[in-house]
Amino acid sequence: MAGGRDGAGGARRRAPPDRGRGAGGGVAGGLVGGRGPSPSPAARRGGGAAAPRLLWGEVGRAAPVGVGLLLLALLAYFTGPRLSGRRPASSGDLNALLRQGEPDSNECLRDLKGSFFQQSDAVLQQVSLALKAGTGLVWARWGDGEMLAVNEDKPGEGQVLSAQLQSSLLALSTDPLAVVNIGVFWLCEPILKKSWELFTRQHEAAFGDSDAARAAFQSFFYLPAGDPADSDRAKWRQLGVPGWSEAVLRRKRTLVLVGPPHLRDIPLFKDAVFVNAHDPNIGQDPDRVEAWLRELKAQADLLEPPFGRQTYWNRLPGILCIVAAGPRGKVLMARLLEEFAHGRGWAIVDVGASLDGYAGVHSRDFNDPFLLCQRARENASEEEIRLWFAPGWCEKQNGLLLPWEGSDYKTSSENKSNEDSSDEEEEGAGEEERGEGEGGKPQSVDNIMI
Repeated sequence: MAGGRDGAGGARRRAPPDRGRGAGGGVAGGLVGGRGPSPSPAARRGGGAAAPRLLWGEVGRAAPVGVGLLLLALLAYFTGPRLSGRRPASSGDLNALLRQGEPDSNECLRDLKGSFFQQSDAVLQQVSLALKAGTGLVWARWGDGEMLAVNEDKPGEGQVLSAQLQSSLLALSTDPLAVVNIGVFWLCEPILKKSWELFTRQHEAAFGDSDAARAAFQSFFYLPAGDPADSDRAKWRQLGVPGWSEAVLRRKRTLVLVGPPHLRDIPLFKDAVFVNAHDPNIGQDPDRVEAWLRELKAQADLLEPPFGRQTYWNRLPGILCIVAAGPRGKVLMARLLEEFAHGRGWAIVDVGASLDGYAGVHSRDFNDPFLLCQRARENASEEEIRLWFAPGWCEKQNGLLLPWEGSDYKTSSENKSNEDSSDEEEEGAGEEERGEGEGGKPQSVDNIMI
């Protein structure tokens, strides 16, 4: 499904830069396409068979030097990551790639500071390549909840979260391995627009119009998951974007989930390492993000070789970390950026509330489990449905769909009352997953990318 109205219209595709093809192009041109060593005067005078022998003699004497340089380059390539403790990152600079796309001229962005770009097919394809290759990236979303919380001046946790979100947005929007996706339609709301203006004025160097300003945002939202209820799944696959679930199902990346307990009911996550973002014990921690990070580090050391001891040959693909933890989830992603995305090759993807419906939790208007089940029945096989839906949620009995059979079905209003009692939801009031629709209005399942 599409990433929202502002995600429509792919970015202009550009040819990759010339890497030195043909004679004289870069290293290859120097070694292959040049004139080669000149024959000696004796060879020129003598002609005949002597010239070839002298020519090959000179090449033969030069060959050990070239071979030595080649071996040195190979040694640096394979042992560099081991010595530095850093996994080779994705070859694509996502920030630079996004900046090559089409600027977003949405009226909601008029007079706002920041570089906004339309949905970039090139960025989506590069993210998919990194997921397949097992290298690092961060896919973050910035919605109404973050826009409000980033300027919170209420003493206490509100101020702490505000400072954390400001530094996180700066880090994520300028990093080559990260993409920050903005729900641009919310910036038509006066209070959210004012909040954005206030924040960007404080950080002119990153968000201004100068060449040094590097913060870039994509007018998109959810990264395609490849889930069965996505009616645009075939279109995404044709584009080379099969969804993040392919990294688990085909590439066999180890899965880590930071989110609410009900997501563990989804069979896709049955073997995932789990960090409970709603753990009441962690909720009492002055900085619960730091508590999540400590748990993640402890789990990571069990899943991977100790940091800095990984070799090119024994390394598994980097872990895929799925985050569904509200505004604090963005703070966590920024803290994971250097050591885990760059250093360990983790792919960190913010999914928000997009998967709640598969767990039988109707938390937003766009994730009604019954509608998701209907959509999945039209698009996917029985095996896929069993993989994505919590048991009993999309069963066929006597030819009838009974998605609530054997499950505790919650209406949107019932679930909202439960959310209001959660500390995490209170602090993320106005959180972006409330409904990713135009002008802040929830969209239907038809035009929301799950």
